[in-house]
Amino acid sequence: MGAADRLSLDPGFRREVQRLTTLNRLGSFGSTATVAFLALSADKMNVTVILCTYNRCQSLAQALGSAASSVLPDSVEWEVLVVDNNSRDQTRAVVEEISCRCPGLFRYLFEPRQGLSNARNSGVREARGDILAFVDDDVTVEPTWLENLTAELRDSRWAGAGGRIRPQQGFSLPELDIGELVHCSVNDLKFFQKLIRDKQHVLTLPAVDETFISAANCASPSPAKTIHLLFVGASHVANLAAIRWFFEYLWPRTADQRYSLKIVGDIDILVSRDLPQIYEKFHSCFAGRADDLVPYYRAARCVFAPMVSGCGISIKTIEAIALGKPFIGTSKAFRGMPMDRVESAGLGMHDDPQAFADAIVSALDAEQMAGALSRAAYDQLFSLQAAVASRDEAVRIATGSHL
Repeated sequence: MGAADRLSLDPGFRREVQRLTTLNRLGSFGSTATVAFLALSADKMNVTVILCTYNRCQSLAQALGSAASSVLPDSVEWEVLVVDNNSRDQTRAVVEEISCRCPGLFRYLFEPRQGLSNARNSGVREARGDILAFVDDDVTVEPTWLENLTAELRDSRWAGAGGRIRPQQGFSLPELDIGELVHCSVNDLKFFQKLIRDKQHVLTLPAVDETFISAANCASPSPAKTIHLLFVGASHVANLAAIRWFFEYLWPRTADQRYSLKIVGDIDILVSRDLPQIYEKFHSCFAGRADDLVPYYRAARCVFAPMVSGCGISIKTIEAIALGKPFIGTSKAFRGMPMDRVESAGLGMHDDPQAFADAIVSALDAEQMAGALSRAAYDQLFSLQAAVASRDEAVRIATGSHL
């Protein structure tokens, strides 16, 4: 493997980006087989390799065999944690067999909740390492891959490292009997345009269910108190990192404004467990899981998303601007979207804490105008009409029509 691509973070926040695992296989770091991050851990094992698998016992045996051949300095302690994501084949037997051949190196963890994010998060919770490295179950690694991947993380300037995967010699993509590929995010579009150059590619951004928009817009005024700032987040680690960044870097810059704040969703579970001091201090701001978000959106004057990580495309961002709410977010909140078109529609991206705080104040001072910008951006990029236009473009390309 060549030199690792490196992620640099603000020194004061670098080690606080922990449990960073919800990385898409086609995300900005490429395959997870070449991704490693620093993590906070109570134990003193140096490296944990996390391999999540589902019904791939044949390729798994080869992947584990190659991982076992990794060469690291004697001073480095390491382990391989295999997360079985509810497999029904011989996955467990494969892990047990190689564990007998390599005592103390492999650990087995069964995660019954289906889904790669569930498997990765379980692996992170059980990991003993200060450095977490992710490898896929269909990849054969070179003996030096782990040392090369993690070497940069010994330098305090870096929080993450990644690299590329090369196909096996003689590998070629199968012939695709398709005329075009339709993608739901800019990242996917760019990735496949490079990978499959002889096909047409169309970007079709997701839209929000029109019935939800109608319900929110037609609902009677909420009896709840006004919420100045609303964040909606599920229980996953990207939201956990966002909450930490917000309370440590943003909230102090707006405290004199005395804004009311509400955080809705089961992100409160992760915060209470992993950020107990923040949860204890701000527990009244956490509303927990809500089956109906309409009352919260109705009561909110501004929706914000202080994301510092994540992949794919944020439906919650699209949802907020669809409702015509002033929206303040970082560039990660707009991930997967055409940034130039987002900015031309009048929505800014604020990665600097002070700029983010200033944007909140400005949006609340000019709430009607900020809300109008959000809705206009939604109409241009994500509305049903925009989706239909993308569909028509896909049909035109597929049929060769000039209509």
